[in-house]
Amino acid sequence: DSDNDKGSSGINAEYGGCCSFKTMCKFFIKKKNRFCAQELVPGSEYCFIHNAAGSSERTRIACTLDPTHTVYKDELESHLKKCNFQKDEKDYLSKPYIKRGTNNRILEEILPVHSIDPQLLIQSLWRWHEELSISIPNEILHNGACDELLSQLNKEESSGKSGLNKHGPQISSMISHIQNRGLLDRDNVYIEFGSGKATLSHLLHEVMLKNRLIGCKHILIDKKRFHHKAERRFTHKVEGDAFRIVADITDLSLKDLFVDLNIDKSFTVISKHLCGVATDLTLNCLFNDLDFSRKIDGIFIALCCHGKITWQNYCNQGFFIERGIDKNGFEEVCKMASWYVCNQSVETAEKQALGKLCKELLDYGRIQFLQKMGFKAHLVHFVPSEVSLENTLLIATRL
Repeated sequence: DSDNDKGSSGINAEYGGCCSFKTMCKFFIKKKNRFCAQELVPGSEYCFIHNAAGSSERTRIACTLDPTHTVYKDELESHLKKCNFQKDEKDYLSKPYIKRGTNNRILEEILPVHSIDPQLLIQSLWRWHEELSISIPNEILHNGACDELLSQLNKEESSGKSGLNKHGPQISSMISHIQNRGLLDRDNVYIEFGSGKATLSHLLHEVMLKNRLIGCKHILIDKKRFHHKAERRFTHKVEGDAFRIVADITDLSLKDLFVDLNIDKSFTVISKHLCGVATDLTLNCLFNDLDFSRKIDGIFIALCCHGKITWQNYCNQGFFIERGIDKNGFEEVCKMASWYVCNQSVETAEKQALGKLCKELLDYGRIQFLQKMGFKAHLVHFVPSEVSLENTLLIATRL
């Protein structure tokens, strides 16, 4: 007992005699190489601060307002009263260009959904693809000015993890396709949907400077916030060159955004790998107001993630309905489309071929939609498949 008392008093002395060892928190602070000196919570071996960290019985759950972060289950109720998401959501909805769900498609009638025979569906898809004579040409281009910039950026990137070896050829080819259609213009506005860090817009801006095309504007749209944003590296950047808009495409009113930014110009839409249904939401956004859509000069979207397309928001449901393919059948088509980019060592060549066919049918429906909207629209393979299996570029320009 005397040894215990001595040890206890020694520890107590180390913490300034604030409490006895028996009533001290048992949480060990590794950084300070000692136990916490706070008093215990009644019925626990830990203080109020460390009661959560020390207990193995407490579990963390996703916040019910914003599942991107977690809280302790027993603290959820108090957390919801102060969660930053509520403030962020209020600020988000206060923006004049945010209209909740404005780009969700609304079916005029509820169509009956039937069970499907997978084999009959597959046979129908092969016949349909052959009837449409879908053929996507290779148009693999390079932009000299962009390639110079990419070479310089690769030298500056010491870590070797920039990803420019993969993304660089795609950006270079996209910029060449834009240039070849006469849409590198100092008076133009470029809207990058799903912009991420906006590397595409950054390199487009630099190429235009090299061509002495000064004065264009960039609108960068993404639902996430990013560090190390590429627009900060714009050469000769001036206020009003670039606007970053944090918004879900589902909720974005482009017409109201232009009013808010005080812009009254025609514009070109660009995006590199706009994932799944985000492409359809973008097309819905562009043509939600047909009068405003007359301002569109061109659309250049590198397509990907066809397995994530949804029936509700696909831009051209009628394309499949006319073929007798309903919601269930459409979902099977999307599922099979993902087979093309699956691990090729696992999937069979036959499944990959079927996946490619489904991707092309989904994209052809988008082309048909744009043609109905008065555009000359087509698909090209803009980089080799060795660079990316998602190598299809949707191009649409005014007739």
